[in-house]
Amino acid sequence: DADIVCLQEVDKDVYETFEPLLHNRGYEGVLQLGNPKKKGEGKDIPGLATFFRRSIFEKNWVIASYRASILGLTIKKGHEKGRVLALLNCHLEGAPWKHKERKDQLNAAIRKLKKADFSYSLLCGDFNGSLEDNSLALNTAIKHGYRSVYLNHPSRDISCLISPREVDPKNPNIYMVDNILHGSSLTPIAVMNVMNSSWNRKKVIKRGLPSLHWPSDHLSVGAILSFSKSSNLRTGVVANPEPKTFTNLEEERKKARSELENALSNKELKIWNKFEMAEDEQKCLNRLSPGTRSCEE
Repeated sequence: DADIVCLQEVDKDVYETFEPLLHNRGYEGVLQLGNPKKKGEGKDIPGLATFFRRSIFEKNWVIASYRASILGLTIKKGHEKGRVLALLNCHLEGAPWKHKERKDQLNAAIRKLKKADFSYSLLCGDFNGSLEDNSLALNTAIKHGYRSVYLNHPSRDISCLISPREVDPKNPNIYMVDNILHGSSLTPIAVMNVMNSSWNRKKVIKRGLPSLHWPSDHLSVGAILSFSKSSNLRTGVVANPEPKTFTNLEEERKKARSELENALSNKELKIWNKFEMAEDEQKCLNRLSPGTRSCEE
């Protein structure tokens, strides 16, 4: 039910499959493929798909940038009617050592955005760097006046973890590479938990991603933002959406995550546990010496 949905690494055939489904649910979509700088190049660069609810927004303008898609969305209702929300959806360079490339990609995109006419702005997507690892790209966004909705918030967590061996137990949040950043004219009023529960978190850290429960190597992030303190209009933004619970900022500070929050159903738990038991058994068998008949010996 988000008003805006930002997806990364979207192939054309995948987009064409679910675009009609989302259109029937009230969304309009925009897909950017390849490298807009040079026609026909960058075919290996994953696509960016941005969807917005037609009842709230109308597409005003589109700006293509390398590894970033920028839309100008005219607000159709509320006190902000007629004003434009600038939305930047990005998937920055993925090679871990290419910090400067990510910085340059985001900096170029923000500079293009700032030349456009808008009242509010949002940056969403896969930055391939986190606030905790001193990402040059995110630091660039901060210098341009943007702030993460997850900054110093308990709901921030690992959003991408291919191998559990990558985890630094002292600083697991270094793997929160997906983010939502807002300009000064927007105020976050609720943030989505990255993990469904602390039980699920332990499984993700132990097993890595993707997994049976999470079929992607990324987890979704999301937030509800207000256009102004006096506004009666809110907008919900989700990047890489999955069913999650939005948690009020103040409430989240007062209580720890609940073990029962968004817990798996009993049926799902049985499937998950069966899968893990089979996986553990196979690992044990792989370690057995010749002549040993079972893992219990």
